[in-house]
Amino acid sequence: MENLDKLEMKDIDNDKQNIISSFIKNVKNIEINIEGLNKTHNGIKGHWLENKMGIKHNSKNEPDIQGYEMKTGNKVTTFIDKVPTIMYLNENILPKRNKDYKKQFWEKYASKKETDKPTIGGWSVDKFNKCGQKIIVDDNNNILVLYDYKEDTRVNKNLLSLDNKPHIIMKWDSKELLTTIENKFNQKGFFKCIEENNKFTKICFGKKITFDFWINQFKKGVIYHDGYSKIDGRGRHVFRASNKFWDNLIIEEY
Repeated sequence: MENLDKLEMKDIDNDKQNIISSFIKNVKNIEINIEGLNKTHNGIKGHWLENKMGIKHNSKNEPDIQGYEMKTGNKVTTFIDKVPTIMYLNENILPKRNKDYKKQFWEKYASKKETDKPTIGGWSVDKFNKCGQKIIVDDNNNILVLYDYKEDTRVNKNLLSLDNKPHIIMKWDSKELLTTIENKFNQKGFFKCIEENNKFTKICFGKKITFDFWINQFKKGVIYHDGYSKIDGRGRHVFRASNKFWDNLIIEEY
């Protein structure tokens, strides 16, 4: 990997140079101070880092700063948090933001522990969960959640008026996924700031990520869906990979 001892700043493009300079000036080896931030938030140190790097939160599908997507992450790192393009109820498209239909969907497909609210999620590629659901990728690279009555081990499934034919209950459209992934990760790539002893000690730049590469890693289970959605909360549909995966994409560090 290249570093500043071997690569002069004049050899680095201006956007990357600005990011490195900001990191060295405002972040590197500075004690992380979370006073005044929401301490219950899982990504609180990432929020501190964003503030220090001058990154403002927005919902735009674009890189965080000057063509680069910024990532942190302790053990795993998130690509995107994206709700399905379509959800199906009785093989019909579920109207969005309709509480009655959403309740019917949860009654059919959610699982429940004794002390928890019903949740939907926890899928693996090509492996059924206890609710008879699994993720598959079709020939057009759409990501689908398949339900199969025969694979459903819930004791009350015969009371839920379920279709006993295998059918799709969720879909992430490949065109939407392509736009989301490539807008964020295929402009100039990404960078990660590495934390040690409550300080960010170095900044690492990684390769651009295309949708073709991303979906192939998803098919292998390297990238995976993570998170459970509750009926009274927002949909949690996070796509992540371990830091080992991200580390293998690093080409420069400073």
